Formats: sequence, C-alpha cells, structure tokens
Amino acid sequence: MYIILLVIFATVTVSLLLSISRSYISFRLTRDLSSSASLSLERISREIRASQGMNPFPPPNHLLLDIKDEAGDPTTVDFYLSGGRLMLSEGGGTAIPLTTPAVSVTKFTFLRDDTMERITTPIKIELDLTASRGNLSRSEKFYSTVVPRNQY
Repeated sequence: MYIILLVIFATVTVSLLLSISRSYISFRLTRDLSSSASLSLERISREIRASQGMNPFPPPNHLLLDIKDEAGDPTTVDFYLSGGRLMLSEGGGTAIPLTTPAVSVTKFTFLRDDTMERITTPIKIELDLTASRGNLSRSEKFYSTVVPRNQY
C-alpha cells in the first residue's frame, strides 16, 4: 500500500516538475522574442525618423538610410540580415547585432507605402522571429509603420 502511494506521489511530482520546466522555457522564448523585436523595431524606427532619405534600390533584405552623423556630415545606416541575425552598420563601420543569439530572423522586409494619398510616405516593417531552446520553438511576426520626420 505504501509503495503504491509513493509511486503515485513520485509520478505526480515528476509530472509537475516537467510542466513547470516547459512553462519556464516557453516564458524565456517569449521574452527573447519580445526583447529582440522591441529593440530592433525601436532602433529601426528611430533611424527612419532621423533619416534624410532612403536608398530606393538597396540590396535584398537591406534597409539603407541616409542620415547625418553627430558632426552633421552625411553618412548611411544599413540594417540587414546576416546568419539569421538582424545587423546594424553605421557609416560602413563594424556591424553590431540587434537580436539576441537565441533568436533567428526568418524574414525582414520593409516597404514604402506610396499608395497613400497624403504628403507622408510611411515605411512598413515586418520581422518574423523564431526562438528555440531545447526541443521547444516559438515563432512570431512583428510589424511597425514609421513616417520619416522630414516628410510630415
């Protein structure tokens, strides 16, 4: 009788611990996706608002913006995919990653919405991110629309 109760108690305890572990990993995946998306989209939005213009013919999966540096000299900011990570390069310098190593960018697209009948030309950004830990994986899509300041 005691052995049966001990086996039932052990089974329930192990099952509960596994469920808590899966929930924690799921929480970390969601946190990784959210933090990478918010950091990336915030930085892209800030650079678009401060830009003087956008390169109309950038390479695929590149967002190339014309900006002015701290000294007021013209330079560029380039957002692009490299090895599944979203990278930022200012003025052709060393690129830095905007996403965490646990997150892979599966899609980075942007599009100018020239169909709107206003003076403004919003830029729509789409990021598809995937995070994996162990055998769990989660994917989410993030969107943003930004209007450059010089086009109000």
